[in-house]
Amino acid sequence: MDMVPRARFDDYFAAIDAGPVREYLEPKLVHEAARGCWWGMRKQCTFCGLNGSTMAFRSKPPDRVFDEIHDDVLRHDTLDVVMVDNIMDMDYIGTLLPRLAETDWDLRIHYEVKSNLRRDDVRAMAEAGVVHIQPGIESLSTRVLKIMAKGVDGVSNVRLLRDCEDFRVTAPWNFLYGFPGEEPDDYWPVLAQFENLHHLQPPRVATRIALERFSPYHLSPDLGFSFRRPAAFYDHVYDLPTRELMDIVFIFDTPDGGIDAEVEKVILDGAAAWQRAYFTSTLTYEERGDELVIFDRRAHREPRDHVLREPWQVLGYQALMDGHGASSLAKALGHVAFAPSAAEVEEWLDWLAAEGLVFGDGGRFVALATSEIPAKVPVDVWR
Repeated sequence: MDMVPRARFDDYFAAIDAGPVREYLEPKLVHEAARGCWWGMRKQCTFCGLNGSTMAFRSKPPDRVFDEIHDDVLRHDTLDVVMVDNIMDMDYIGTLLPRLAETDWDLRIHYEVKSNLRRDDVRAMAEAGVVHIQPGIESLSTRVLKIMAKGVDGVSNVRLLRDCEDFRVTAPWNFLYGFPGEEPDDYWPVLAQFENLHHLQPPRVATRIALERFSPYHLSPDLGFSFRRPAAFYDHVYDLPTRELMDIVFIFDTPDGGIDAEVEKVILDGAAAWQRAYFTSTLTYEERGDELVIFDRRAHREPRDHVLREPWQVLGYQALMDGHGASSLAKALGHVAFAPSAAEVEEWLDWLAAEGLVFGDGGRFVALATSEIPAKVPVDVWR
């Protein structure tokens, strides 16, 4: 990637400045720092056809990426930067991002990332001006994520949504379903908790997956999509017989896989309700001396304040910011004076879940409350 010539935008900005629509446009800089996908090299997501035969991940040295962004921002007086990489080089979190943060510019950077980011990673992005990410969350069901080969679980994805609220990072994501091998029981526990997530950024769209060329599902019909034909819309684009279209198209039509229409309707209705409720829903916490107070102002519940007074409960909720199972949480609290028993921890987790203060999936739980009231984006912007 260090051999790739840098892009020049002089003609582009000159044309915009000389044109009659300049006052209506907000031009953005487009930068490329990497190609391929480092996760796909290890385990390609079953539905993803991006990269094709160029999966091998390679990236520019961070100093060069910084210099290119720095020079173009100054040259074109533009603070909006769109990174077109399929996935961020994780090394940039400790190299490129701190340098961008030091500029003290009000940058607005978009980046595509993997959803396994930790809280400190989101903080580093926000400080550097990465205010918009596409995290590839795709689902909140751990088993469905395993079918996808995403390499994350549902709790980690919810944790990322919560951390993005805290650091005011916009994170549009899609809720995907229709994977061969998925079952209704993979969805019911998650759908039952949708209302508890109304204060977090909702899926922009919920939809069945498409069969993409180069994806594992396309390359291996035995994975569940044995019948396929070129997507119907190609008939309006190319005047070619089907046998020729089969060799050139990227999207294919295929019979639905996975869940049936009943579960699909619940998903669609739940996502729509989440989109409507997001703008008026908050769930925040505040430390007051030795107590931790959680303020529940979500759209689907009566306003309520929960006060955690027991030291182990205060520390326990703080520990749940990272995500824990009952046994690991009990172990983490073992050093606390008057430490709770494993049974007390399980009972407390059940209470937190009943109050919608944690999200649970696959035996793990994560705290849902944010530390601040985030900036909210109106629903129509999401659409």
